Amino acid sequence: MVTVDELVALTQAYKNICESAKITTEILHLGFRDDKMAVYANFVCKKFEEYMKQSEKPIVPEAKPKEDIPKPKKPSQAEINAHYEELWKLYPSKRGKNSVSITRRTKLYDVSVADMEKAVKRYVDELERKGKMDYILNGSTWFNGRYEDYMDSNFSQIDGAAPSEEKPRGRFDALSPSEMKDFISRGIISPEDESVNWFAMSEEDSAFLKSKGVI
Repeated sequence: MVTVDELVALTQAYKNICESAKITTEILHLGFRDDKMAVYANFVCKKFEEYMKQSEKPIVPEAKPKEDIPKPKKPSQAEINAHYEELWKLYPSKRGKNSVSITRRTKLYDVSVADMEKAVKRYVDELERKGKMDYILNGSTWFNGRYEDYMDSNFSQIDGAAPSEEKPRGRFDALSPSEMKDFISRGIISPEDESVNWFAMSEEDSAFLKSKGVI
């Protein structure tokens, strides 16, 4: 049997819990009459146990708002042009500098000076090995996309190794220097833009160029 003093103490403890938890008490209307003592004590104990169980639940921390990941800063046109100037200095042929579009210059901004220097060296080494330095591509042709063939992601020859039997990279790479000189002098081919003049060639020229994979 719960004594009045014990019940008063328990009631006060429960009221303190209610106040600290900011919840409304439901027991005040029961009073302290003897015939309600057992019911009241049971009610308070039950509420006390419920509160204690609830207080033992782990507190879930509030989800923090996701931090916005800053977007990469876009380079200004001045920065793009300045980087293009640095790349341009690396290439031997200085023809067609202003023929490289703004779109292409923007793409070139992602190419480092070191990577472009390596690509240029590979191309020049290839021309020297084949004796075709006189037919080097214009700077505009190189920077408008041909450099990509000599970047690490596309170039298969191992640095320092003997050249492998690769598929010719340029349209006229299958021609010997003397053949190139002959076709150029007759206006049949143009190494600058790798074009062919169909009206200037004979049937024999056409058959020969087909056999070389030029046309």
